[in-house]
Amino acid sequence: DGAFRLGDVGVLPEERCKGFGDLLVRLLLFKALTHNALKITLFTPPETEAFWVAPLSYRSRVLELIERETAKGEAG
Repeated sequence: DGAFRLGDVGVLPEERCKGFGDLLVRLLLFKALTHNALKITLFTPPETEAFWVAPLSYRSRVLELIERETAKGEAG
C-alpha cells in the first residue's frame, strides 16, 4: 500500500554523536523511497523527539522527496 513504518531505531549511548543515527535513518528512508513509499510513519519515544524535529527536519526532507518522486511518476 506504499506505507512504511520506522520504529525502534536507535544508537547505543556510547556510539552517539558519531553520525551513525543519521546514516541509519538515511539508509532506511532511501530504502523506503526506492520502494515507492507514499507514506513513512515514525514511531518514537517522546524523549527522542528533539532528534527528529531538528532545524532541517527529516520530516520536511522526506515529504519533499516523496512529493518530488510522486510528481516524476505522474509526469512519466
